Amino acid sequence: VELKRISNAEYLAIAAAEHLLRRIDLSRAEEAEQLYTLLSNTTNTGALSSLLKKEATLAWLCSQRSWENAFDLVATDEQNPSLVPYRKLFEAVEAELAEDLGRAGTLYLRLARANPYFEQGVIEAARFMQEQALDSPTAYDLLIRALQYNPYAIRLLKAHALQAMRMNL
Repeated sequence: VELKRISNAEYLAIAAAEHLLRRIDLSRAEEAEQLYTLLSNTTNTGALSSLLKKEATLAWLCSQRSWENAFDLVATDEQNPSLVPYRKLFEAVEAELAEDLGRAGTLYLRLARANPYFEQGVIEAARFMQEQALDSPTAYDLLIRALQYNPYAIRLLKAHALQAMRMNL
């Protein structure tokens, strides 16, 4: 990744975070992994770049379903209101991992309906509905609803297309 030429740590962290989020959207895992490594090694960053760094790192960890690392990252910053959607997602994931599927389903649905702009939450809710609850129409409806609010979200569009194919639509 050509970002290594940026000498200012603040600018490097911002650029790496933005590029990482884009690579996640495009499902370019190898490039995203390199950016994640680069971002992890940035130090001495300011408030804005620290926030972007944390958001991109969380997006990467969630996309890789590295839940334990993501839980730990959120636990280190309990006062940050921008992490509330992740806390709600992790509550649903924890219920799913504990095989409390009824509670997990309720939490996933609540998360997806309350915040259609939180792409990771909507996608995980749709995945849960498809895989665990065996409820394809609900998974599809969650994605359609989120796309009404966020019609240009690449990851939502991809998840919607895949769900439509699963349902033979």
